[in-house]
Amino acid sequence: MHTWRRVPRGLVTGAWLVCGAMLLVPAATAESAIDLLPFVRLASVTFAGVSVFALDDPAAPVTVSTEAGRLRLRAAVVAATLPAVAAAWLSIVLGARLIAGSPDELPIAGLLVELLALMAAGWYIAALMNREACDTDVAACAAGALVILVAMTLSVPRLVHALWVGPGTEWNRSHGRWSAIACLAFGGFLWLSRDPAGRAVRHRVR
Repeated sequence: MHTWRRVPRGLVTGAWLVCGAMLLVPAATAESAIDLLPFVRLASVTFAGVSVFALDDPAAPVTVSTEAGRLRLRAAVVAATLPAVAAAWLSIVLGARLIAGSPDELPIAGLLVELLALMAAGWYIAALMNREACDTDVAACAAGALVILVAMTLSVPRLVHALWVGPGTEWNRSHGRWSAIACLAFGGFLWLSRDPAGRAVRHRVR
């Protein structure tokens, strides 16, 4: 029950409404679904930023000392948040894709990989900011840092070519990189979420 309460349902609903309007309005006049690509990516960054708020836990000073520990609690809330965010994102992207012309020109699988990588990056940033302490309000800072990081990649032509390409010859290579980012960021998130007290004890034993 505690895990389900930590899923930022209100923020996900708000993002769904805002991003839905942002996508469905231009979809109605778009000549092709590919014209929606910038809006879909903006929606992905928005949902990824919202997903970070799942890690805000006012009860953290108490719950991290329980048998479950910080790693299990964070993994549980991430496991609950990920499908909720992905479902909300998919509903509006698929809806906009169907409304627009030539829907097959907008590959959903690759864009979903981008969303998952952005979410994993947000969780990693939050875990990095809250590595030792039990702060209960790091999500806003982590979400802001994620947006800044995305903006930085968009300002470097080499990174734009590596990550933000459209469907074509570089699409698969680009999403291989996105998959690597997702795996590394999620692995880093789990590593940083280990119990700091447990790490200290193991360090003293060695």
